[in-house]
Amino acid sequence: MQDGVCKRVPLTDVFTKGAKIRDLALNPVQRISVMRLLICIAQAALDGPEDEEDWLTCRDRIPKAAKDYLDKWHDCFELYGKRAFLQVSDLEVTSNTPADKLEFGTASAEGSTLFDQFAPQDGRLHDPSWFPIQLLTFQCFSPGGTIGVSMWNGVSTKDKMTRAHQNGPGYSSDSPCLGSSTLHAFIRGDNLLASIWWNLLSKKQIATLPNSTWGVPLWESFPSTYADPNIEALSCSYLWRLVPLARAIQIQQNSPTITLVDGCNFPALPESREPTATVRVVRKGEKETLRYESFRDGQHVWRQLTAVLTLDRTGLPGGPLSLNHVLTENEATFDLWIGGIARRPGQNKLLDLVEWTLNVPTGLLNSTELHVYEQGVKMAQKGAIALSSAVLGYRKELKGSGAGLKQKGETRYWTHLDAKSGTLLRTAVDLRANLNDTWYPVVRMAMQEAYQRTCPHTTPRQIQAYAQGLRKLRLKKLEDYREPNT
Repeated sequence: MQDGVCKRVPLTDVFTKGAKIRDLALNPVQRISVMRLLICIAQAALDGPEDEEDWLTCRDRIPKAAKDYLDKWHDCFELYGKRAFLQVSDLEVTSNTPADKLEFGTASAEGSTLFDQFAPQDGRLHDPSWFPIQLLTFQCFSPGGTIGVSMWNGVSTKDKMTRAHQNGPGYSSDSPCLGSSTLHAFIRGDNLLASIWWNLLSKKQIATLPNSTWGVPLWESFPSTYADPNIEALSCSYLWRLVPLARAIQIQQNSPTITLVDGCNFPALPESREPTATVRVVRKGEKETLRYESFRDGQHVWRQLTAVLTLDRTGLPGGPLSLNHVLTENEATFDLWIGGIARRPGQNKLLDLVEWTLNVPTGLLNSTELHVYEQGVKMAQKGAIALSSAVLGYRKELKGSGAGLKQKGETRYWTHLDAKSGTLLRTAVDLRANLNDTWYPVVRMAMQEAYQRTCPHTTPRQIQAYAQGLRKLRLKKLEDYREPNT
């Protein structure tokens, strides 16, 4: 809340009392999933906005429209019942999975027994208030792989599988938000209602995405089975994808287990695009492939900010669509939240949850300033190469001793620049500054400190090796990218 107190609030209060709520107190994947739900409700309640002009004036209409909408669809947001929240009522109960599976980051969910040796084999019994956010997050982020089978409205989910998997257990594909450690981004406002408003997309924006339609939310058009003929069209629609049904789930009251089988498939790039993600073009020879910007192990997101802030879209590539609103409002700066889930490439192992919040100057959305920022990132990358070369030269003089020094040096170097990244942000949008005068000294200092702290130089032999490596610790200045404003 605005006074710093954390507490649960009813879904309706998020909209009617949203100005009193500072932010969501959730982990990264929960935040992404809940924001998608709130955005979906607001957009369905408004049936818009139609365009950027309508977006500018719709903020004050959100509370009443959302309350009326939630009153109308009240039973779809109950945990139990015929139209229970994100569950399939026509699913044959098999109780094939512990409910713990729904929670990301727990020992039980990841199959580990570390600090969890007293957990019952069938899982824990959870309070009903635990389920809604876990259900929502699991539908958005659950990884593909083997899964149980059951009957959905008289149709076996086993029939859905390809011939290659017919003889084994069930098989599922990734939920739409997961991807390969995809980074999602939201603009943060002064309060939760403002954050919802900032991230609403207009029908005109959605119409620019290939194969995308506006659609309706899941609860307004719930599939009869996984083979429902409407699913193909719905899975490409904006509102239906915001709150997906990637898994068919049914929970039972007072039970530690749930029924969990495969749900609906959702097309991925390039057939469909997640509006909160960043799409980049990867070129290999003459071949071009579209990929989501993803978390890179050990790397702060400021080094990827050029891709996230790119607004010059032609079709799918570019940053989150909500960033266009910042240019409309013309604020001096805006808060950008970026986060997601780290996933081991080619595996379903989930490694970590990641998030950052950056205060970004609005001017950085302009192509000229963004180019300057990109050159600053490249300068930092060249500094890292020079540092590695120097450390390797030091090791060579010591006949290969000092294993692990290169990694230690890089870690110290980037940690230093992570703390100073605001200097690059400010320099890129300052017409009176240039990278050589402001950012270059920061990079040089990071190189020197990392080299000095990484390579011992107390003995005569170490001092000689240190001097040899120091000769390779060079970073050329970049040319000025623009003349100072005179």
